[in-house]
Amino acid sequence: MKLLIDTDVVLDVMLKREGFKDSDAVMALSKHDDIQVYVAASSITEIYHIVRANCGDRIQAFDMLDHLVHQVIIADVSHKEISRAMNLAWDDFEDALQCSIAISVGADYVVTKNVDRYISPRVRVMSPEQLLELFD
Repeated sequence: MKLLIDTDVVLDVMLKREGFKDSDAVMALSKHDDIQVYVAASSITEIYHIVRANCGDRIQAFDMLDHLVHQVIIADVSHKEISRAMNLAWDDFEDALQCSIAISVGADYVVTKNVDRYISPRVRVMSPEQLLELFD
């Protein structure tokens, strides 16, 4: 199984936001040999800035990023993914780019807290809670 994890799910875990336990359980799936967990390269700078703003410490933010990049596969973002995202013509370009990246890596699911913002028939989208139900 291949999963593309949206930025909001990663931030839930890093910042221990309300309801983060389901997001944390999703991220822990990366420990399974038969599950590939991806995070978009384009998400890394946003994650860094938000984590640093919340913890106030550059070193701590880099430590958290280091843990992340050793836990997941970083999905490349190229001209192909950007062009595909622009052609989707969604109001939210970041979500369109996530969808495009999911297509490129062959993700079975995009895991996000914003399920309703994904409107592509080519990508299946689930919340962390919905995904975890598959493993019950």
